[in-house]
Amino acid sequence: MAKISKLKTGKSGGPPPENDAPANTDQPPRDKMEATKPLQFRVPQSVFDEFSLMAGQEFGFSKGSKVSLFLKIFEEHKRMKT
Repeated sequence: MAKISKLKTGKSGGPPPENDAPANTDQPPRDKMEATKPLQFRVPQSVFDEFSLMAGQEFGFSKGSKVSLFLKIFEEHKRMKT
């Protein structure tokens, strides 16, 4: 039977120091002022896989990397049009 008295209770501190998690602070947080809306469309599986790989390589294999790559591509497209 487990010894309940040996289990930790409560939180034991805050987030790690910034230098212990440098990958989390490489990019500034996105602006949360504007509401977001889902964008859905279908592409071939091979295009999705390649886009996912590119996003992971450029922005890290974490949540939001595909959004970041899409926004980067869109900003570059707008810049080229002007």
